[in-house]
Amino acid sequence: MTKSREIFLSLGDAERYIRGFEGKYGISSEDLLRDPTLREKVPEDDAFEWVAFLDLKKEIETAQEELHLEYLADLESAGPGIPHREIRAELLAA
Repeated sequence: MTKSREIFLSLGDAERYIRGFEGKYGISSEDLLRDPTLREKVPEDDAFEWVAFLDLKKEIETAQEELHLEYLADLESAGPGIPHREIRAELLAA
């Protein structure tokens, strides 16, 4: 029995894999998901991996957004005593 190992990928890693599939098959990820005839041209294993990387990218982006919102909420709850008010205002506007 082969032992599996965990590999942690970054957003950049996921995007590189996605671009690799797009280049290899000459279709966009959006087209892959929307057009069944194009998806049929991609081997099932590659299509599965491609969609998995798209899902991973979405999950990482969601986690990053949630983290960013929590950070901004922490800044807001810390109140006006935070040094560099200009930076704080800039972050809250982002």
